[in-house]
Amino acid sequence: MGNGTINTQYRGFAVDNNGSLYVGKFDRIDVYKNSEFVKTFCTVYSQTYGLTIQDEKLYVADGLTIKVMELSGNLIKTYNDSYDASEMHRLQSQQNVFVTDSAKYVATDTLGFFKITRYSTDGGSEVVYQIPTLDFVFSWTPLIFVILIIVLVIGGIKWGRWRKKNYPEEGSGRYANFYGSLFDLIFRK
Repeated sequence: MGNGTINTQYRGFAVDNNGSLYVGKFDRIDVYKNSEFVKTFCTVYSQTYGLTIQDEKLYVADGLTIKVMELSGNLIKTYNDSYDASEMHRLQSQQNVFVTDSAKYVATDTLGFFKITRYSTDGGSEVVYQIPTLDFVFSWTPLIFVILIIVLVIGGIKWGRWRKKNYPEEGSGRYANFYGSLFDLIFRK
């Protein structure tokens, strides 16, 4: 359910009368039909925006600018929001739930795993979109990297202390510190 690009930030979604799903991402809006990627269009110029569909038109609140577009992505008009960006805030407040005549769509984000589920009026449910696996893994990469660095530094300090305690004759000089211990570990037999 992806389009070949990595994205880790979702900004909301909307559904048209034909059941096409419009997923707002960091810098673009992707369109899906029957859980298959159809197209993308870039209409967003800031990281914070909201979107909805009303009267088969796509409304995107991008800062203080409201863009009204055809569902194909063609711009119909733009107008300015109020000084407090109330329209953008209204659209952002609706970013996790979208209701049509036949279903309610709910977006959930569990530890970076973003998905949209359709709950039909007959009580059934179906996942209509979920974050691609690569996007999910990529969203955790910075945290994993930081944890890895912390573990390496703590492990290196402990290794250096252990080495200094168990081999006091080498406790001073060039190999007494953490980096010297790593040098010995890697290059000396």
